[in-house]
Amino acid sequence: MTGYAGLVAGVLLPWAAGFALVRWLLSRCGERDAWVEAGYGHFAGVLVVTLLLRLQDLAGMRLGFAPVAAVLALIAIAGIVLARRLPVAAAPRPPAPASAEPLALRLLAIVAVALIAIRVGTLATEVLLRPLFAWDAWSQWATKAKVWSGLREIVPFIGYDDWLARKHGYTDTAPHYPATIPLLQTWMTLAIGRWDDALMNAPWLAGFVALGLAVFGQLRRLGTSRSWAAITAWLVLSLPLLDVHVALPGYADFHVAAACTLAVLALAQWEAARARGALVLFAVGALLLPLLKVPGIAWLGTLALGLAIATFGTTPGRIVAIGVGVLAATVAGALFVGSAKVAADAAATQYRIVESLARHLFAFGNFHLLWYLLPLVVVAAWREALALKATSIALAAGFGFLLWTFLFTQAGDWVVDYTTVNRALLHIAPAATAFAALLAWRAACARDARAAAEAPLATPT
Repeated sequence: MTGYAGLVAGVLLPWAAGFALVRWLLSRCGERDAWVEAGYGHFAGVLVVTLLLRLQDLAGMRLGFAPVAAVLALIAIAGIVLARRLPVAAAPRPPAPASAEPLALRLLAIVAVALIAIRVGTLATEVLLRPLFAWDAWSQWATKAKVWSGLREIVPFIGYDDWLARKHGYTDTAPHYPATIPLLQTWMTLAIGRWDDALMNAPWLAGFVALGLAVFGQLRRLGTSRSWAAITAWLVLSLPLLDVHVALPGYADFHVAAACTLAVLALAQWEAARARGALVLFAVGALLLPLLKVPGIAWLGTLALGLAIATFGTTPGRIVAIGVGVLAATVAGALFVGSAKVAADAAATQYRIVESLARHLFAFGNFHLLWYLLPLVVVAAWREALALKATSIALAAGFGFLLWTFLFTQAGDWVVDYTTVNRALLHIAPAATAFAALLAWRAACARDARAAAEAPLATPT
C-alpha cells in the first residue's frame, strides 16, 4: 500500500484498533460511550501500533507494514465483536439542569464547533503540505524514524562520544529519548511506502481531532451539557501553542499534553462517580506518558498521586503518606532512566527566572488568558475544587513540579532564554483548561440550585 491510500490506512488502522480495544474494555466495565471511545481510541492506537513495531523487531523480523496492519485489523474486528456480546449501560452521566443551557450558550457552541472545523481544515493544509520544519522534529525525533524506516530495523542510537569512538549505532541530539514518536513516524512511512517528511506527521492532525472528541465526551460524562462540552473542546483546541505543535508537527509535546489531559479527565471521572471505566481511560493516558518523553515520568507521578488519593482516601495523614510514597517512586524512576539533562543549578538567578516566567504566563499569547483565568476560576469554584480534591492535588503537583524545575535546576536557563519553557507549560495547559471549565460549570449549577432553593414558593391565588 502506497501514497494517499497508505496515508489513510496508516492513520485509521491504529485508530480503529484503539477504538475497538477501548470499547471492549469499557464494555467489560458495563459502560459504553462513542465520543470517549473515539477520542481515547486514537491514543490507545498510537500505543498499540508502536508496541507492535517493537515486538516485530524483537522477533527478528524486518519492520513491515503488512504484518502490523493485519494484527491491527484483527484487534479492531475482535474488539468490536467481543464488545457487542457484553451487556452495557449508557455512559454514567449526572443530569444537567435544564435551565443551565440557554439559547445563547447553544449558539455559542455552534460557533465553537464551526471554528474547530475550520481550524482542522487549515491545520490539515499545514501538516500535509509543509516539509518537516521544527528544530527538534528533525534533529532528534525524525532522525530515528528516517534510519529505522530505511533499514527496516530499530537500530540503537548512541551519544556523540560513543559514536566518535566507533561504537555500533547512529547518533542525534537526543539518543536517550523514548522511541514512541519516531516509531509512530516510522509506521506512517511504512504505510505510505516512501519517506515523506510531511505526510508521516498526519497522526498529529488526527490526534488534534481525537483530543477534541475525548474532551467533549469526558465533559459529558462529568455532567456538563452538550453546549458547554463543545465550548470546552474549543477552549482546549484553540490554545495557540497547542495549535503550533500541530501545524509544525514532529515534537512529542503535543502527545504528552494530550495524554495528560486524557488522564486528568479520567481521574476526575473516577473521583466523581467511581465508574470503573474511568480507570481504563486513565490507563490510556498514563501508560503513554513515560513512553513519549523523559518528563513523562514526572507527569505520571503527579497523576499516580491523584489516583492514589482518590482511591485510598483524602484525609491529611493519608495524603501526606501517599505523597511521600509517590514522590519516592517518581524519583527512583527518574534515576533509573538516568537522564542528566536536568541537574540542580544552585547558581541560577531566581529573580531573572521569575521575571521571565511571569512574562511568558501573563504577557505572551501562547495560552490565551489561561493563566489569568485559572486562579480566578479556582477561587470562585473552591467548593467544587475541594469536591474533586484528588484531581486538584494532581494538577497542583504538576504545577509544583514545573515551578521547582524552573527555579532550582538548569531548566531555569530555558525560561530566561525563551526556549523550552512554553513547551513544558503546554504539557499541563490543556488539562488545566478542561478542568477549569468543569469547575466553572459545576459552580454555575450549584449557584442555580442555591438560587432555586432560596426562591419563595409561589402561592396559588
